[in-house]
Amino acid sequence: MFSIRKAVESDYDFIDKTFCEINKQHFKMYPYIFKNISSQHYDKNYYNEIIAGKMAYLFIAELNGEKVGYIECVKRTFDYREKPIMFINGICVLEKFRNKGIGERLVDKVVELAKLENYFSVELNVYEGNNAKNFYEKLGFSVQKSIMEKKI
Repeated sequence: MFSIRKAVESDYDFIDKTFCEINKQHFKMYPYIFKNISSQHYDKNYYNEIIAGKMAYLFIAELNGEKVGYIECVKRTFDYREKPIMFINGICVLEKFRNKGIGERLVDKVVELAKLENYFSVELNVYEGNNAKNFYEKLGFSVQKSIMEKKI
């Protein structure tokens, strides 16, 4: 049985471990951007604020009672926008559970929440060359802007 629920304090170790797995992939692709983190990415206070639902949300995907993924999103407001946006800060499904629709259902959960709370849109960042870009495009996301850099 599949379910998505709000994260609770006892999910911290799973989130941290899962984040470190995805960070290893990011570090391999972009070592000049990402640190090679092995544990404790999330500050406990920050994590507790997220699970309290103060401007951010963290959802856990479970399959037959096993934690298999998560998604973190935050509310962003801008003086120049009429409505806030929901920004996906991170999403990860454990490798052995990928390509089973779990990531899509996590994103759908955030889109449902954004609609319910009358947000303008759901946005995220994806680096060039990351295969996740195809996943997001399949879900209806499109490029809004490009961020350029000059390494110094």
